[in-house]
Amino acid sequence: MQGGDESDFSDDDVWAGDEAKVVPAQVDTKEQKHAKQGYVDGLANAKEGSLQTGFDNGYGQGAALGEKAGEILSTLRQLSLAGNTKAGELFETAKAELNIQNVLSVAYFDDNLDLEAQHKVIQKWEEAVDKVSQ
Repeated sequence: MQGGDESDFSDDDVWAGDEAKVVPAQVDTKEQKHAKQGYVDGLANAKEGSLQTGFDNGYGQGAALGEKAGEILSTLRQLSLAGNTKAGELFETAKAELNIQNVLSVAYFDDNLDLEAQHKVIQKWEEAVDKVSQ
């Protein structure tokens, strides 16, 4: 086995495998793993950035809708406590319909998550408050 002649190795020899084929396969596998991890990390960072931007852009709009819903409920409750029975009846229904999950439902927003012209539920209850207040 001196001299490093290839004829000294048999196919049954443990070390007889072609290292030139094994090493690139291992490198390819590692490259694929790193590329995949880089892709996943990039997606995660992009999503986090998008979520923050979406939150920043939508927060004011959501807060304004929540404020309007609160004003409607507060007015109905005050009218009810003052003896307006119709306002008391409306208050219970309004509580269910003006639930924040209902108010912020995707049904009231366009594809860009911008509020359509007028929020239908808020508008409905603003009109109901105006009628019962008279």
